[in-house]
Amino acid sequence: MHTTSRFASSQPHGDAGGNSVKIDCSGCQETNLHWFWDDAAGIGDSPEAAITAALALPSADPRQVAIRDENVWIDESFELAKAVVYQTPIGPDSGSFPLTDAYRSVAVKVAKERVALAGARLALLLNAALTVSVDPRLGCGAVNGIPTSDPGEPDNIDFAKKRLLYYRCTFYEDEIAKVLADAQRWVAVRAPQVSRPAIVLDIDKTSLSNWPGIFSGRLCLYPQRNLRFSEGWRSLRRSRLAAKRSRSGNRADA
Repeated sequence: MHTTSRFASSQPHGDAGGNSVKIDCSGCQETNLHWFWDDAAGIGDSPEAAITAALALPSADPRQVAIRDENVWIDESFELAKAVVYQTPIGPDSGSFPLTDAYRSVAVKVAKERVALAGARLALLLNAALTVSVDPRLGCGAVNGIPTSDPGEPDNIDFAKKRLLYYRCTFYEDEIAKVLADAQRWVAVRAPQVSRPAIVLDIDKTSLSNWPGIFSGRLCLYPQRNLRFSEGWRSLRRSRLAAKRSRSGNRADA
């Protein structure tokens, strides 16, 4: 109903997606066609009731779930509006039209099917957006043994990066596995002790890996909102020169 508006001689500007079509729905609160279809799958604001209702929804057709073109989704809704919504007992004008039990039964069935399909499509899109294919060994092909420094030179940032990369490609995965195993054991013990178990995950390095970004940035942070290094250096140099001139001028006055 959000993609459809019916035009007729009695409604030359359309029916506003059914909002201008009056209905007589015995035993329900809805007074227009759009409102009725909004509520057809169920109403309420209880999370528990919503979860229960979701579990009872019909399974969506995997072939339809795989369709990602929103134009197809719009066409589907438009065709359903013609084939189901604007059918008997809904007449060609603004009503009021008493809804039959048969019409209401079909509406509930179609609404639940569409909610199930929409939910499955949304889940597919979210999973695709949040799933990042990460090679856990990214960059490790260049690691050849423990990095060693040159005794004749001080350790520099490049040597620190090599040591970090070596750690990432050797001990890091094992340490993560140990921490994860401890967490899983704790959850297995704790979860049965509460009525509504839940966990909250941070994003970076918990539910998603940011290693590709770290590696591509050569293990450095480049804040976009800060001044570029060269600009910052010029600003610092100007400040120091100004301070030096000020001190020289003070000594001359003395």
